[in-house]
Amino acid sequence: MRKKTLIGSSLIVFILFQVFILPIQARGNNNPNKILGSPAFVLNILGKKDDWNPNGDFNNPERHTIFVPENGDTRIWITQAPRKSLEDFAVLDGNGFDEDGAALQLGDGYFAVYVVALGKPGGAGSTLGGVITDSDGNDLFYLGKVDAKVLKPHGKQPVWEEYTNLFYITYNEIVEYFEGLGYSTEDAEGNATAVIEFFKNLEGADFIPDLDGDPNTYDPAIWIFDFFDFLVEVLMTDDGQYAWELKNKGIKHLQVRFYFVKSRYWDYFPETI
Repeated sequence: MRKKTLIGSSLIVFILFQVFILPIQARGNNNPNKILGSPAFVLNILGKKDDWNPNGDFNNPERHTIFVPENGDTRIWITQAPRKSLEDFAVLDGNGFDEDGAALQLGDGYFAVYVVALGKPGGAGSTLGGVITDSDGNDLFYLGKVDAKVLKPHGKQPVWEEYTNLFYITYNEIVEYFEGLGYSTEDAEGNATAVIEFFKNLEGADFIPDLDGDPNTYDPAIWIFDFFDFLVEVLMTDDGQYAWELKNKGIKHLQVRFYFVKSRYWDYFPETI
């Protein structure tokens, strides 16, 4: 297969990066609906006893629930509907009890993501993290984890946190990614700069000039599925896979709300007249 390169090097691309996740506070509001309007999609991750015997159809895309062990580890594989498809969210596999885990398709667009654990206080030590694998599903790197304090039910007063950062790859992580392929730091930085500049000048893409908000660091970022598309459509190589890994220690109800921010209606190489 013919591959395109950024700075003259032949790339066999697998995803390899680490993101340090800093939770963005819910802007002084425990109910993000008041800020962002109605959610585009609400996902309920329901913990069941380890001996629970699931029945029924778990591949109904219109469902809003995924069942996971109340105590144990589960992978939720996340993909996204193609750009400009206008496809909606879909639970592709709601059974997190089997070996292949559960599966969720994000709708077409960019979204803000909020997480809360509901129910009686408990579940201390539970974590939710992003993980990147290669195209064969082999783990390459973890993006980070939602703070365990967030993933602990707080009784009558839910504590929402925004974790949209889990869906972005930064300049520094792109550098680490190329270094993981064996490139020198100089070449890795050159490649990362080329990727960032590409998206910075790409009209319609969700480019973030400074993800961590620190003026003393260089932290631009792009949507992770834009990066995956870039690997396939620009470099003409394999993309990676993305999953959430839930290590549950007693949570019975974890809710994730996705709020539409803007569309992904753009092309890497716009047609010119």
